[in-house]
Amino acid sequence: MGAPPAGLVERIRWADAGSGQNAPAQTRMWSQQPVDEYADLKGSRLLLRIEQTTGDGQVSGVTAITIGGRPGWYDGIDAPDKSYVSWKPDPDTLLTLEQHGLGLSRSQLVTVAESVRPDPTSLAPVVTFGWLPGAFSVDHVGLSGNSGASWFGEVSVVSSGGHDGQGRSFAGEYLDVALATSTTETQPGEPVTVRGHSGKLVSDTSQGPQLTRLTLVVELAGGTWLTLMTMGPADVLMSKADLLRVAEALQLATPDLSWMGR
Repeated sequence: MGAPPAGLVERIRWADAGSGQNAPAQTRMWSQQPVDEYADLKGSRLLLRIEQTTGDGQVSGVTAITIGGRPGWYDGIDAPDKSYVSWKPDPDTLLTLEQHGLGLSRSQLVTVAESVRPDPTSLAPVVTFGWLPGAFSVDHVGLSGNSGASWFGEVSVVSSGGHDGQGRSFAGEYLDVALATSTTETQPGEPVTVRGHSGKLVSDTSQGPQLTRLTLVVELAGGTWLTLMTMGPADVLMSKADLLRVAEALQLATPDLSWMGR
């Protein structure tokens, strides 16, 4: 984006791999308020979504407009201070610029949209997998934060849970891996050693006897935390030994934080 409104800085970049009827997409967010330790951004914000699609992008009930000489659409959504514009800069890309709580008029939102330019920078994952117990595919990759001292990188993978009666696949077991400057796991756990560092393995059934959450947490050198979390029925959940093996085989990357907080 060429020029976000004054006072807004970029705090979140997110990429969805796409599955089923959902197309691959990227999301970027700007705000005045900091992102929290859960990689969540509340309050006023500006969101840009880049979706790969061959559809026409038009939604019924919106106002036709022009953005950069191309057809676009505006919707002042029936919600307090929320609106968006969308347009197709090329036949395979749909862009949506959405504002929450910023008080931007339609003309102001269009002006911001017209400042959007292609950015070839890719969102590199903070971890890659050296081993997984079965066939998993990437669901999403994310990086968020406020500065070099406060950031959260995440990679989520999911296995296929099989197929329904129409032959459509549905998600099975999932695994979230976070590399960050903090961890949200505060429960005590079984002491373990991971990658030469002391950690803990937390088994939590508080959400019901048929659902277990297994979390592995270890503080690495330099104040960086590695957290692996999987959840599901106990009889199909990844074993503790497998979760430890996944953690040992991970390849960790130094995230590119040059855009964060700007």
